[in-house]
Amino acid sequence: FSRIPVIWNVQNGSLDPEQSPWTTRTVQRLCIPRSVRAAAIVYCAENAQSSHQAIGYQNKKSVVIENGTDLTLFKPDEESRTVFCDRNGIPRDTKIVGHGGRWDAQKDYPTLLAAMGLIASDNKDTQFVLCGKDLHPDNPDLMKLVRKNGLKGRIHLLGMQKGMAQILPAFDVFLLT
Repeated sequence: FSRIPVIWNVQNGSLDPEQSPWTTRTVQRLCIPRSVRAAAIVYCAENAQSSHQAIGYQNKKSVVIENGTDLTLFKPDEESRTVFCDRNGIPRDTKIVGHGGRWDAQKDYPTLLAAMGLIASDNKDTQFVLCGKDLHPDNPDLMKLVRKNGLKGRIHLLGMQKGMAQILPAFDVFLLT
């Protein structure tokens, strides 16, 4: 196996002890001396590369491939929007600001919901949608943010969803903090 080239893929931009579990930080540190031997390291963002290099990752074949969206697949689609609105009780003529991701400190939900609250205060015809692991009404921390930002009755918390390719085209705006 020692002759098989291995390319690493780093998807974690934060090394913050309050945002990353100790197991993740331990693996990151154990990989420092091995990083030079990887065939290459692909990072998901500039901050992921800089934070890992700051702790000692070294590899001459490092590259950043930013997270992105296939705009040929994820584009506005009236049929998807109609189905999505009808299934979720959202008026078809409303504006939809949506987000997809998991409930995690790295995703900065306090800022996301604060931004949604600001949008809501100036745009009465806007509804908000959150899709992802633990983004549901049974999440007490999320519900505190919903109340704090005046989003109760204007936000649809859908939890984990399959088929985001049918959901994202229903959004007028995808919001990511």
